[in-house]
Amino acid sequence: MDNGIRLEQTALIGSVISALCCLGFAPFLSILSAIGAGFLINDFILLPLLILFLIIGGLGLKRSSQKYKNNKPLYLHILASLIILIFTYAKYIPVLSWLGIAGLIVASFWSIKLLRAK
Repeated sequence: MDNGIRLEQTALIGSVISALCCLGFAPFLSILSAIGAGFLINDFILLPLLILFLIIGGLGLKRSSQKYKNNKPLYLHILASLIILIFTYAKYIPVLSWLGIAGLIVASFWSIKLLRAK
């Protein structure tokens, strides 16, 4: 499996988990508390983790986009990342934050589809 895809998948999982915590997704927060990882619920820890995973995902998409010569999934990832950060931390609008999470997922699957079609 390509390193770009691995980066994308790792970052996608980390970004979605961080975003779910930031949005206060109750079932996920309960699981974290039950396994003793309740300290992750703090935004002081979550924001840097979220930013780190979003950057890693962008790097993975950039690497993949160089192989299939299409930057559109990378642009979608950047837009989705900005939506998540803005509407989770600057102006809290959960529906738009969820839209950003959906954008991350679509960008990753789009990239994988393009790589497989190559």
